[in-house]
Amino acid sequence: MGTRRGAQRQAESDAFEAANPFLTRVETTFEVVRVEDEWSKHCGSEEFEWGTVPAPLVEQDGQEVMFYVDDFDPGSEISFADDIEAPIGELETGGDGESELSMSDYGFGVASEADDEEMDEFALNDDEYLEFEIWTGYDEWEGPAMDMGGVSFEVDYMVLGGSGQIGLALLDYGYEKEMLAIEEEGSGDVEVMSGFLSTGDSGSFEANAMDGTLFDEAFVYVDGSLQVAITGISVVTNFEGDFLATT
Repeated sequence: MGTRRGAQRQAESDAFEAANPFLTRVETTFEVVRVEDEWSKHCGSEEFEWGTVPAPLVEQDGQEVMFYVDDFDPGSEISFADDIEAPIGELETGGDGESELSMSDYGFGVASEADDEEMDEFALNDDEYLEFEIWTGYDEWEGPAMDMGGVSFEVDYMVLGGSGQIGLALLDYGYEKEMLAIEEEGSGDVEVMSGFLSTGDSGSFEANAMDGTLFDEAFVYVDGSLQVAITGISVVTNFEGDFLATT
């Protein structure tokens, strides 16, 4: 009897969340951890046995989930990738010229053609940005299955050098904007700047979608001479995603 009641409660909860998608909350986090390098394990030469390499870890509500790293290039101190694909979306980079996502013991950074010193590869500077695109379930032929998107976006940071501010921008494209290709800013767009930061500072910085809206894309950038490593990323959405359905 208790089991049937538990199943009934779960069914009621699932039905409520389906009918009220704005109330569902799922947190997806990204961080850099050290993992044993598979290639060096089988190399057979001590010269190339790195042991462990920096690599991403993706979790949802505290549990590791399936993710994909595009063109992963591991190294003993720093690893690179084109992007990281998670159940809810994709973490990638941009800037002046070609760029890659970097991963080190400092966290995430951007390596780009604008970097003129080796340390620049470990950090995000004012010529670069991190971009997170949410997979909203939109299909240009069938339309959206439901109103899906982001609720909040937070970064943990550590300033490696320079001074300035971190900026977060949340963009809300919306279904009508996708269909009509409207170029103006959406009513749900949000942009916030951190306080003034300098070398050695660390902490967290968050941006939230406006009431009644969901964001589709988030950008992390810096202003000034700031060089900052992103030690963690948290994306709260109103859906958990399905990696197998998006790859």
